[in-house]
Amino acid sequence: METLFKLDVDDDIWQDVGSTDDIDTLNSIPPWLGDENVRQGIKALLELDRCEEEERRLAAERIALQQWMKEEWLVICQALDTAVEDPAISYQFIERKKLLLRLCQKWQPSVQVIPYIGDDCWGPSKEELLQANTYEFEEQVWQDNDFEDIESMDDMDPNEAEFLDIVEIMALDY
Repeated sequence: METLFKLDVDDDIWQDVGSTDDIDTLNSIPPWLGDENVRQGIKALLELDRCEEEERRLAAERIALQQWMKEEWLVICQALDTAVEDPAISYQFIERKKLLLRLCQKWQPSVQVIPYIGDDCWGPSKEELLQANTYEFEEQVWQDNDFEDIESMDDMDPNEAEFLDIVEIMALDY
């Protein structure tokens, strides 16, 4: 079998030529090769560069996330204003609006630690987010008498019970 690449030890890549020729002697080891502090410093500098690069990527992702949310919010609000006459469509738009509010509630605190210069607007107003937050943590509490009207799973039609199981699984995905 033929070798595709031929590497000789005398290749130029292995020569430390030019960087410190005036202070090197034949018996000295270059600092990047022999000094452990220099080697650790090089590794630390490379790690710092990767961290700064990742920070820039995260900031770009945050910007994209906020822009997407603003656009979706604007579109859903405009769609809701135009669909007033059809209750079925209005209901779907209202549900979409609730979903966007929940997403915004989850995303905002998570991305606050990412350095960002710009407006902190996500689309929904602070009042809408506060109202959604109140609903999420206060109004969804079941009262003991709420369970009186629910049929037992044994009395349900098997198809209805299967449907409720699917709905419950889907709710967990949110």
